[in-house]
Amino acid sequence: MEGLAPHTKRPRVMLYPMRLEVCWSGKLNEIKTIEAEKHESVRSLKERACAEFDVDPSKVDIWDFFHNSKYATLEALLDKTLEEARILDEQPILLDDKDNPLESENKTSSNGPTIVGSSRFNRSNSFALDDSTIQRSDGHPGLVGLQNLGNTCFMNSSLQCLMHTVPVMSVFLTGAFEHDLNTINPLGMKGQLATAFGSLIGNLWRGGVGTVVPRGFKAKIAQFAPQFSGYQQHDSQEFLAFLLDGLHEDINRIKDKPYIEEGDNEGVPDIQLAATAWQNYRRRNDSHIVDHFQGLYKSTLVCPQCSYSSVKFDPFMYLSLPLPESRVRQLTAILLHADGAAPPREYGLQVPQTGIPSACACCAI
Repeated sequence: MEGLAPHTKRPRVMLYPMRLEVCWSGKLNEIKTIEAEKHESVRSLKERACAEFDVDPSKVDIWDFFHNSKYATLEALLDKTLEEARILDEQPILLDDKDNPLESENKTSSNGPTIVGSSRFNRSNSFALDDSTIQRSDGHPGLVGLQNLGNTCFMNSSLQCLMHTVPVMSVFLTGAFEHDLNTINPLGMKGQLATAFGSLIGNLWRGGVGTVVPRGFKAKIAQFAPQFSGYQQHDSQEFLAFLLDGLHEDINRIKDKPYIEEGDNEGVPDIQLAATAWQNYRRRNDSHIVDHFQGLYKSTLVCPQCSYSSVKFDPFMYLSLPLPESRVRQLTAILLHADGAAPPREYGLQVPQTGIPSACACCAI
């Protein structure tokens, strides 16, 4: 502990450490899992990884090994933290020998798709901070796929629905959202989520693109919502709820939200009560998301003693509806004749979901 700065002497516990899959080009079939903290530097990760494989850090380069291909070098980001370098949980990392470097796959052909943008084959000291695209000469605007990053179909399906919604397209494709960017909203992401979404939807609708690899957008999501980090499956509705709420706060036109006290609503007609509630809500929340995705629902509370009724209108962006459940269940009954007059026979029965089926139901067969 001696010689360390005072702030580094405090013990820190990693409740949710990142798990990185590290391999060395000299022995690709051997993969080691290294736990890391998002504030650790890339240099520290490289040194620890080299120690695991017993190699000299000066003789290897560290690479982002996305999809088992040399996506981008991390050598220029050695002094950056893993969070700043957009290193995600469960991300593959490569230690590449300088004397015998691993050759990159050549994905470009004369008549096939070409990866552009943040190319995984770029040997320069740049890093893929943005989404990359796979171009196609016959690609039509909007008819573009989102590449799966592990099990991120939950994200891709939600994004495809949202980015083909006309109000969203008109706001983010025209750049109208930039005028409303709210970088001081404590509930928002300083406009970064809206900017990343605008860049992603621009790639989807620009034409000449066959596939978009949304790594930059995925990293931005993980930065503000760690529950969606990594490449595991998550709930689509939870992701979409976070995204819509985040976009709303990032482009909320209200910079200084006023305090609004609720008044006495007794005897006020519902139509007037709803109008007042919506007006008060818009005084604190005014964005393109509110314009097209939010509304009010009415809730009524009745006192069982005095029958007093209280009516309130609350804002909503989505409604969670239960799936209908079957009221019956299927059972299998085997009929055995006591006198052995016939061989056993199997029957299917449909009985109520609750309770025990009566003997009569079985005897009916």
